[in-house]
Amino acid sequence: MGHLQLHWERDGPRYYLEGEPLHAGDIVEAWTHDGRWTPARFEYTWDSELLEIEPFLLVPKPDGGHQLVDRPAACRWPNRVHTSLWAANR
Repeated sequence: MGHLQLHWERDGPRYYLEGEPLHAGDIVEAWTHDGRWTPARFEYTWDSELLEIEPFLLVPKPDGGHQLVDRPAACRWPNRVHTSLWAANR
């Protein structure tokens, strides 16, 4: 489980998750208010005049829409197997 970390690189700002760079549209898992991991799409807004970058996640809703999650408490890459979670769900 990790948090988004902002790094300034040669080409500008880039968010990282668990040491790996994130790109707009990447799929991650977000820890939601109901206590479970949910697939979400990473996106961000960039204000070049203020040099501000704001991350957010889009979580699919049952009705086909998306819920916006600003500054998620925790997220992780979906292909990481967390043994304790698998064992708890069996």
